[in-house]
Amino acid sequence: MPSLLNVLRTFSSDGIDITMWFRTLSSQVLELLSYERRRVAASWRLLILARRICMKESAPLLDAGKLPRLITEMERLRYIENAPSVHGVYIVTAPFSSIVPVVDEQIVQEANPWAVFSHSTAMTHHGLTNDIPRRIVANFFASPRRNRIPLNTTPDDWLDLELPRGSRPNHAGSVRVQWIRIKDEFDFGHCVSTSQGISIYVTDIERTLLDGLRAPSKCGGISSVLHAWKNAAKRIDLNRLIEYTIRFDNSVLRQRVGFLLELTGLKHPILKEWRKSLLRGGSVRLVAQAPYASNHSERWNLSLNVPSGLLEELAENQ
Repeated sequence: MPSLLNVLRTFSSDGIDITMWFRTLSSQVLELLSYERRRVAASWRLLILARRICMKESAPLLDAGKLPRLITEMERLRYIENAPSVHGVYIVTAPFSSIVPVVDEQIVQEANPWAVFSHSTAMTHHGLTNDIPRRIVANFFASPRRNRIPLNTTPDDWLDLELPRGSRPNHAGSVRVQWIRIKDEFDFGHCVSTSQGISIYVTDIERTLLDGLRAPSKCGGISSVLHAWKNAAKRIDLNRLIEYTIRFDNSVLRQRVGFLLELTGLKHPILKEWRKSLLRGGSVRLVAQAPYASNHSERWNLSLNVPSGLLEELAENQ
Protein backbone atom coordinates (compact mmCIF):
# COMPACT_ATOMS: atom_id res chain seq x y z
CA MET A 1 0.00 0.00 0.00
CA PRO A 2 1.52 3.39 -1.01
CA SER A 3 2.04 6.08 1.60
CA LEU A 4 -0.52 8.84 2.03
CA LEU A 5 1.93 11.45 0.83
CA ASN A 6 2.73 9.53 -2.37
CA VAL A 7 -0.98 9.04 -3.06
CA LEU A 8 -1.59 12.73 -2.50
CA ARG A 9 1.26 13.69 -4.86
CA THR A 10 -0.12 11.39 -7.54
CA PHE A 11 -3.57 12.83 -7.04
CA SER A 12 -2.25 16.37 -7.28
CA SER A 13 -0.32 15.77 -10.51
CA ASP A 14 -2.50 13.26 -12.41
CA GLY A 15 -5.99 13.90 -11.08
CA ILE A 16 -6.47 10.37 -9.74
CA ASP A 17 -9.67 9.90 -7.66
CA ILE A 18 -9.20 10.93 -4.02
CA THR A 19 -10.85 7.60 -3.12
CA MET A 20 -7.40 6.01 -3.22
CA TRP A 21 -6.26 8.42 -0.50
CA PHE A 22 -9.12 7.38 1.80
CA ARG A 23 -8.59 3.73 0.96
CA THR A 24 -4.94 4.00 1.96
CA LEU A 25 -5.79 5.90 5.12
CA SER A 26 -8.46 3.33 6.02
CA SER A 27 -5.97 0.49 5.74
CA GLN A 28 -3.48 2.28 7.93
CA VAL A 29 -6.11 3.06 10.58
CA LEU A 30 -7.06 -0.62 10.57
CA GLU A 31 -3.39 -1.51 11.06
CA LEU A 32 -3.27 0.65 14.19
CA LEU A 33 -6.47 -0.93 15.52
CA SER A 34 -4.96 -4.35 14.89
CA TYR A 35 -1.73 -3.38 16.66
CA GLU A 36 -3.73 -2.30 19.73
CA ARG A 37 -5.92 -5.43 19.51
CA ARG A 38 -8.87 -3.07 19.63
CA ARG A 39 -12.23 -4.50 18.57
CA VAL A 40 -14.25 -1.39 19.46
CA ALA A 41 -13.63 2.17 18.31
CA ALA A 42 -15.74 5.32 18.45
CA SER A 43 -15.80 7.76 15.57
CA TRP A 44 -13.71 10.21 17.61
CA ARG A 45 -11.01 7.56 18.06
CA LEU A 46 -10.93 6.81 14.33
CA LEU A 47 -10.37 10.52 13.75
CA ILE A 48 -7.50 10.64 16.25
CA LEU A 49 -5.81 7.58 14.72
CA ALA A 50 -6.22 8.98 11.21
CA ARG A 51 -4.69 12.32 12.23
CA ARG A 52 -1.73 10.56 13.86
CA ILE A 53 -1.06 8.78 10.58
CA CYS A 54 -1.37 12.00 8.58
CA MET A 55 1.01 13.77 10.93
CA LYS A 56 3.56 10.96 10.78
CA GLU A 57 3.55 11.03 6.98
CA SER A 58 3.48 14.84 6.74
CA ALA A 59 0.14 14.65 4.93
CA PRO A 60 -2.73 17.12 5.45
CA LEU A 61 -4.55 16.42 8.70
CA LEU A 62 -7.98 14.87 8.41
CA ASP A 63 -10.58 17.21 9.90
CA ALA A 64 -13.89 16.28 11.54
CA GLY A 65 -15.80 17.26 8.42
CA LYS A 66 -14.08 14.53 6.38
CA LEU A 67 -14.44 11.85 9.04
CA PRO A 68 -17.75 10.50 7.59
CA ARG A 69 -15.94 9.81 4.32
CA LEU A 70 -13.30 7.78 6.15
CA ILE A 71 -15.94 5.81 8.08
CA THR A 72 -17.90 5.13 4.90
CA GLU A 73 -14.76 3.81 3.23
CA MET A 74 -13.91 1.58 6.18
CA GLU A 75 -17.45 0.21 6.17
CA ARG A 76 -17.29 -0.38 2.41
CA LEU A 77 -14.06 -2.31 2.87
CA ARG A 78 -15.75 -4.28 5.66
CA TYR A 79 -13.22 -3.18 8.22
CA ILE A 80 -15.88 -1.94 10.66
CA GLU A 81 -19.62 -2.07 11.28
CA ASN A 82 -21.97 -0.18 13.59
CA ALA A 83 -22.18 -1.43 17.18
CA PRO A 84 -25.79 -2.51 17.85
CA SER A 85 -27.86 0.12 19.67
CA VAL A 86 -24.89 2.49 20.19
CA HIS A 87 -24.57 5.47 17.87
CA GLY A 88 -21.06 6.51 16.81
CA VAL A 89 -19.32 3.33 17.98
CA TYR A 90 -18.02 0.67 15.60
CA ILE A 91 -17.04 -2.96 15.87
CA VAL A 92 -13.90 -3.96 13.98
CA THR A 93 -14.75 -6.85 11.62
CA ALA A 94 -11.43 -7.28 9.78
CA PRO A 95 -9.85 -10.78 9.84
CA PHE A 96 -7.67 -10.20 12.94
CA SER A 97 -10.80 -9.49 14.97
CA SER A 98 -11.88 -13.13 15.11
CA ILE A 99 -9.35 -13.81 17.90
CA VAL A 100 -10.20 -10.70 19.97
CA PRO A 101 -13.50 -10.55 21.89
CA VAL A 102 -15.96 -7.67 21.79
CA VAL A 103 -16.31 -6.49 25.41
CA ASP A 104 -19.43 -4.62 26.54
CA GLU A 105 -17.48 -2.30 28.85
CA GLN A 106 -15.32 -1.21 25.94
CA ILE A 107 -18.42 -0.28 23.94
CA VAL A 108 -19.67 1.88 26.83
CA GLN A 109 -16.25 3.50 27.38
CA GLU A 110 -15.96 4.42 23.70
CA ALA A 111 -19.51 5.82 23.66
CA ASN A 112 -18.72 7.90 26.73
CA PRO A 113 -14.97 8.38 27.22
CA TRP A 114 -15.66 10.21 30.51
CA ALA A 115 -17.59 7.34 32.11
CA VAL A 116 -16.24 5.57 35.18
CA PHE A 117 -17.42 2.02 35.84
CA SER A 118 -18.64 1.61 39.39
CA HIS A 119 -20.71 -0.36 41.92
CA SER A 120 -21.39 -3.97 40.85
CA THR A 121 -19.33 -3.57 37.67
CA ALA A 122 -16.33 -2.33 39.66
CA MET A 123 -16.81 -5.07 42.27
CA THR A 124 -16.64 -7.69 39.52
CA HIS A 125 -13.68 -5.98 37.89
CA HIS A 126 -11.67 -6.01 41.14
CA GLY A 127 -12.58 -9.61 41.92
CA LEU A 128 -14.55 -8.63 45.03
CA THR A 129 -17.61 -10.70 44.14
CA ASN A 130 -18.44 -13.95 42.42
CA ASP A 131 -21.89 -12.73 41.43
CA ILE A 132 -22.57 -12.64 37.71
CA PRO A 133 -23.53 -9.03 36.86
CA ARG A 134 -26.77 -8.55 34.97
CA ARG A 135 -25.99 -4.98 33.96
CA ILE A 136 -23.19 -2.50 33.54
CA VAL A 137 -23.09 0.36 36.05
CA ALA A 138 -21.27 3.56 35.09
CA ASN A 139 -20.92 7.01 36.65
CA PHE A 140 -21.21 10.23 34.72
CA PHE A 141 -20.45 13.74 35.90
CA ALA A 142 -21.64 17.29 35.37
CA SER A 143 -18.13 18.50 34.45
CA PRO A 144 -16.22 15.38 33.42
CA ARG A 145 -13.56 17.05 31.31
CA ARG A 146 -11.85 18.86 34.15
CA ASN A 147 -9.57 15.99 35.18
CA ARG A 148 -9.70 13.29 32.49
CA ILE A 149 -9.13 12.89 28.77
CA PRO A 150 -10.24 10.03 26.53
CA LEU A 151 -8.08 7.04 27.28
CA ASN A 152 -5.10 6.25 25.07
CA THR A 153 -5.05 9.79 23.75
CA THR A 154 -2.81 12.75 24.61
CA PRO A 155 -3.54 16.47 24.94
CA ASP A 156 -1.68 17.00 21.66
CA ASP A 157 -4.17 14.72 19.90
CA TRP A 158 -6.93 17.23 20.66
CA LEU A 159 -5.24 20.38 19.40
CA ASP A 160 -7.77 22.21 17.20
CA LEU A 161 -10.40 19.53 17.92
CA GLU A 162 -13.43 19.55 20.20
CA LEU A 163 -13.40 16.90 22.90
CA PRO A 164 -16.18 14.33 22.47
CA ARG A 165 -19.36 14.97 24.44
CA GLY A 166 -20.03 11.35 25.29
CA SER A 167 -23.38 9.60 25.05
CA ARG A 168 -25.17 7.36 27.55
CA PRO A 169 -26.48 4.30 25.71
CA ASN A 170 -29.15 2.25 27.46
CA HIS A 171 -27.64 -1.01 26.25
CA ALA A 172 -24.31 -2.41 25.13
CA GLY A 173 -25.32 -5.29 22.94
CA SER A 174 -27.92 -7.17 25.01
CA VAL A 175 -26.61 -5.87 28.36
CA ARG A 176 -28.45 -3.02 30.08
CA VAL A 177 -26.41 0.00 31.18
CA GLN A 178 -27.34 1.87 34.35
CA TRP A 179 -26.02 5.42 34.47
CA ILE A 180 -25.52 7.21 37.80
CA ARG A 181 -25.06 10.97 37.91
CA ILE A 182 -22.35 11.96 40.40
CA LYS A 183 -21.80 15.44 41.82
CA ASP A 184 -18.57 17.08 40.76
CA GLU A 185 -17.32 17.19 44.36
CA PHE A 186 -17.55 13.40 44.45
CA ASP A 187 -15.54 12.95 41.26
CA PHE A 188 -12.70 11.09 42.91
CA GLY A 189 -11.57 7.56 43.66
CA HIS A 190 -11.16 6.19 40.15
CA CYS A 191 -8.24 4.72 38.29
CA VAL A 192 -7.21 3.50 34.87
CA SER A 193 -7.45 -0.26 34.52
CA THR A 194 -7.86 -2.66 31.62
CA SER A 195 -10.61 -4.80 30.16
CA GLN A 196 -9.23 -7.52 27.88
CA GLY A 197 -6.11 -5.38 27.44
CA ILE A 198 -7.97 -2.14 26.62
CA SER A 199 -7.90 0.79 29.06
CA ILE A 200 -11.04 1.74 30.99
CA TYR A 201 -11.87 4.05 33.88
CA VAL A 202 -13.13 2.25 37.00
CA THR A 203 -13.59 3.19 40.65
CA ASP A 204 -10.72 1.92 42.74
CA ILE A 205 -11.23 -0.68 45.47
CA GLU A 206 -11.65 1.85 48.28
CA ARG A 207 -14.24 3.96 46.42
CA THR A 208 -16.04 0.79 45.31
CA LEU A 209 -16.40 -0.38 48.91
CA LEU A 210 -17.79 2.99 49.99
CA ASP A 211 -20.21 3.08 47.06
CA GLY A 212 -21.42 -0.33 48.19
CA LEU A 213 -22.28 1.01 51.64
CA ARG A 214 -23.92 4.11 50.19
CA ALA A 215 -26.01 2.20 47.61
CA PRO A 216 -26.13 -1.56 48.27
CA SER A 217 -28.94 -2.07 45.75
CA LYS A 218 -26.59 -1.03 42.93
CA CYS A 219 -24.08 -3.66 44.05
CA GLY A 220 -26.28 -6.73 44.25
CA GLY A 221 -27.48 -6.11 47.83
CA ILE A 222 -25.84 -5.81 51.22
CA SER A 223 -24.76 -9.47 51.24
CA SER A 224 -22.63 -8.87 48.14
CA VAL A 225 -21.30 -5.64 49.62
CA LEU A 226 -20.20 -7.24 52.90
CA HIS A 227 -18.58 -10.12 51.02
CA ALA A 228 -16.71 -7.50 49.00
CA TRP A 229 -15.45 -5.91 52.24
CA LYS A 230 -14.32 -9.34 53.41
CA ASN A 231 -12.54 -10.09 50.12
CA ALA A 232 -10.86 -6.68 50.08
CA ALA A 233 -9.75 -6.57 53.73
CA LYS A 234 -6.11 -7.43 52.95
CA ARG A 235 -6.00 -5.22 49.86
CA ILE A 236 -7.40 -1.97 51.24
CA ASP A 237 -5.25 1.15 51.31
CA LEU A 238 -6.55 2.23 54.71
CA ASN A 239 -5.39 5.84 54.51
CA ARG A 240 -7.06 6.21 51.13
CA LEU A 241 -10.29 4.71 52.42
CA ILE A 242 -10.28 7.12 55.37
CA GLU A 243 -9.57 10.06 53.06
CA TYR A 244 -12.48 9.17 50.78
CA THR A 245 -14.82 8.72 53.75
CA ILE A 246 -13.90 12.18 55.02
CA ARG A 247 -14.48 13.70 51.58
CA PHE A 248 -18.03 12.36 51.53
CA ASP A 249 -18.60 14.38 54.73
CA ASN A 250 -21.38 12.14 56.04
CA SER A 251 -21.49 11.17 59.72
CA VAL A 252 -23.61 8.06 59.09
CA LEU A 253 -21.12 6.79 56.51
CA ARG A 254 -18.30 7.32 59.02
CA GLN A 255 -20.16 5.18 61.57
CA ARG A 256 -20.69 2.38 59.08
CA VAL A 257 -17.10 2.49 57.87
CA GLY A 258 -15.70 2.61 61.39
CA PHE A 259 -17.77 -0.39 62.47
CA LEU A 260 -16.74 -2.50 59.47
CA LEU A 261 -13.07 -1.58 59.77
CA GLU A 262 -12.95 -2.63 63.40
CA LEU A 263 -14.96 -5.77 62.65
CA THR A 264 -12.37 -6.81 60.06
CA GLY A 265 -9.50 -6.04 62.42
CA LEU A 266 -8.32 -2.85 60.73
CA LYS A 267 -7.26 0.05 62.96
CA HIS A 268 -6.69 3.74 62.38
CA PRO A 269 -6.23 6.60 64.92
CA ILE A 270 -9.06 8.63 63.42
CA LEU A 271 -11.66 6.03 64.41
CA LYS A 272 -11.45 7.25 68.01
CA GLU A 273 -12.34 10.77 66.85
CA TRP A 274 -15.23 9.46 64.78
CA ARG A 275 -16.69 7.68 67.79
CA LYS A 276 -16.70 10.98 69.73
CA SER A 277 -19.03 12.53 67.15
CA LEU A 278 -21.51 9.68 66.62
CA LEU A 279 -24.96 10.64 65.45
CA ARG A 280 -27.16 10.31 68.55
CA GLY A 281 -30.88 10.39 69.19
CA GLY A 282 -31.68 6.94 67.86
CA SER A 283 -29.66 4.12 66.45
CA VAL A 284 -28.44 4.52 62.87
CA ARG A 285 -29.01 1.50 60.64
CA LEU A 286 -26.11 -0.27 58.97
CA VAL A 287 -28.31 -0.61 55.88
CA ALA A 288 -30.46 2.47 55.40
CA GLN A 289 -32.99 0.73 53.14
CA ALA A 290 -33.59 -2.23 55.49
CA PRO A 291 -35.85 -2.28 58.59
CA TYR A 292 -34.46 -1.53 62.03
CA ALA A 293 -33.10 -4.56 63.91
CA SER A 294 -32.58 -5.00 67.65
CA ASN A 295 -29.07 -6.37 67.15
CA HIS A 296 -27.00 -3.32 67.98
CA SER A 297 -23.43 -2.02 68.15
CA GLU A 298 -23.30 0.33 71.12
CA ARG A 299 -19.74 1.28 70.25
CA TRP A 300 -20.83 2.69 66.89
CA ASN A 301 -24.52 3.31 67.69
CA LEU A 302 -25.56 1.10 64.77
CA SER A 303 -28.53 -1.13 64.28
CA LEU A 304 -26.94 -4.20 62.70
CA ASN A 305 -29.88 -4.96 60.44
CA VAL A 306 -28.17 -7.68 58.42
CA PRO A 307 -28.04 -11.46 58.93
CA SER A 308 -25.66 -12.15 61.83
CA GLY A 309 -23.87 -14.78 59.76
CA LEU A 310 -22.60 -12.11 57.38
CA LEU A 311 -20.98 -10.16 60.21
CA GLU A 312 -19.49 -13.34 61.65
CA GLU A 313 -17.85 -14.03 58.29
CA LEU A 314 -16.31 -10.57 58.30
CA ALA A 315 -14.99 -11.06 61.84
CA GLU A 316 -13.25 -14.27 60.73
CA ASN A 317 -10.76 -12.12 58.81
CA GLN A 318 -9.11 -11.00 62.03
